[in-house]
Amino acid sequence: MASRPVRSRLSVILLAALTLLGGCTLDEDDLARWPQVAEGDARLAAYLADDSRPYPLRAQAAGHLLRMGELDHLMGVVKTAEGAQRAAIIDLYATMITNVLTKMHTPEEQANAAGLAYYLLQHTDALTGAAPDGEPKDARFVDVVVDWCLAELKKPEAERATPPRRIDDIVLAALVARPQIAATRVLDRMRAAADAPELLGMNRILSQIEDPEVRRGQATHLLGYARKVHPEVPPEVAAAMVQNRNPTLLHYLLDAARDPRVPRRTREAGLIAAGRLLKADALGGLVLLLRADDPANDNVFRLNALDYAWDIGGAARLADALQALPPTGTWWPEGVQFRAYVDSFCDQKLAPAKDDVRPVLERLVDDPNWVTRAYAMRCVERLYPDDAAALLAPLAEDETPLPGFSADGPTTIGAHARAVIEAARKR
Repeated sequence: MASRPVRSRLSVILLAALTLLGGCTLDEDDLARWPQVAEGDARLAAYLADDSRPYPLRAQAAGHLLRMGELDHLMGVVKTAEGAQRAAIIDLYATMITNVLTKMHTPEEQANAAGLAYYLLQHTDALTGAAPDGEPKDARFVDVVVDWCLAELKKPEAERATPPRRIDDIVLAALVARPQIAATRVLDRMRAAADAPELLGMNRILSQIEDPEVRRGQATHLLGYARKVHPEVPPEVAAAMVQNRNPTLLHYLLDAARDPRVPRRTREAGLIAAGRLLKADALGGLVLLLRADDPANDNVFRLNALDYAWDIGGAARLADALQALPPTGTWWPEGVQFRAYVDSFCDQKLAPAKDDVRPVLERLVDDPNWVTRAYAMRCVERLYPDDAAALLAPLAEDETPLPGFSADGPTTIGAHARAVIEAARKR
């Protein structure tokens, strides 16, 4: 609806200008003067639209309009033209844009050409036949436009050309018009990215189109970059990997969560994505994370991994998770911090499913791994208080040190079990 008044005004202007021009014989000098005279832009547009005029001079009129930045006039001519005339104008514009973007022209001229290209890309289907070098005209046009845009995006932002449309938008228009041609160019630039901003800039553009092959290409280059800079994988790159949702990327991030050299936010992204997206496929990686020791980060990733392992695997995988906790790892020896973490897991995770987990906990009470025994002992104590004394009796003589469990100082598994048994007898 909005385009009808604009088209109508353009038609009136062109008609008026054609009337003024009449049957006058004009040459290059006349056309060269029009940019400086009143209504010169309309005269140039009218001359360009008149298919009775010599083609070389019409091409010069188009060139003048492009240098003037009169893109509305140029596209207005396309809108009013029909049939073969319209196809000829589109072909002329594509040739003009290609010449300006590949040869020595001012930055302003190239910016105008890129702006015109944005609008012309919606008419790419009208570019038929082969260019002088034998390449299909549509492919040649898209290649040139995308290559110019990517070259500009590689420059520092202050040095880039400023077309009337954002350069990212022009590349996106090319991706919509010819996804296979344009995506190949952008993926090549993504693969060769020198730094994370360039990589993510290309990835951001590609992410705006829905194409499984493009997504796989993005995943390949995101993973390649992450491996190249590992362990310094920027959180922003991790976020792009999660957004891609490729399972290989998600498994890489989950593995990276075990590496304390990797930035904490990147590790967090990997762990969260594993629980949210990989589901059961994450359990193997979560078990490996449970075995990892990370005292520099207070082993919080181990605690989170245990929560995710429960959320995903439930009672069926509880034994695997608790048995993965490393008996030689660092824990929390001060005060009752270790006990507080165990209590939280028992109360918040296992309590709602206490009937389902009881057989597992009873079996793990005498597990060879002291950490597994500690978790099982404390959860039995809290979830089944009436039966705790009988269930914990096998631990009464266990003198394994139990750090972080007693406010009174060092204690043992046996001492804790005996205290539970004694308290039950007094009730």
